[in-house]
Amino acid sequence: MSVDLLSMLLLVTLAQGLFILSVLVVRYKLRPTQHLFLFLLVIVLMWFQVEFLSVRLPYDIPVYAFYGTRFGAWLLLGPLFYFYVQSIAKAKGIKAGLVTFDSLKASAVSKVDVVTLNTVGLMFLKENNVGDAITIFKKNLASFPEQPLVYESYGEAMATTGNWTEAIKYYTQALSRDPGNMNAKEILRHIPK
Repeated sequence: MSVDLLSMLLLVTLAQGLFILSVLVVRYKLRPTQHLFLFLLVIVLMWFQVEFLSVRLPYDIPVYAFYGTRFGAWLLLGPLFYFYVQSIAKAKGIKAGLVTFDSLKASAVSKVDVVTLNTVGLMFLKENNVGDAITIFKKNLASFPEQPLVYESYGEAMATTGNWTEAIKYYTQALSRDPGNMNAKEILRHIPK
């Protein structure tokens, strides 16, 4: 069996992930809530790496736990990141949570993307925490200005506050970036003008 360079790098990052997990358990004993969520985030990211490694290596793995779970694991990442940011926000404020987002986004190993932060904002919005949701959506707009999803979600936040002019503006921008966006078309049709 030969292992290529990318597979070797995946093995090294898995070892680093195990080291981070051991530090979180031994040193911090997962006492603050954010350490628990960080622990779970690292596990999910390691799961992605193991899935990728299991697909890349030339031998057959008889355990099929790593196949077909990628989308299920992705669904975990958004809520885990939300609870992680929320635990930091409760302890230190929402700005500290966004600083954490910046560091995770800059990480080469992290899978944080437009959907991750958007999920966090939508969860705040569903909790009727509109102020924090707007802060999150503004950060997402600044981080991913080319993505139609960020304009649509910010438009939703503006509609929630009753700011129809801004809602129309952002839904229109979402539609200009993705002309096939049926949700934006339908909402624009029903927004009071």
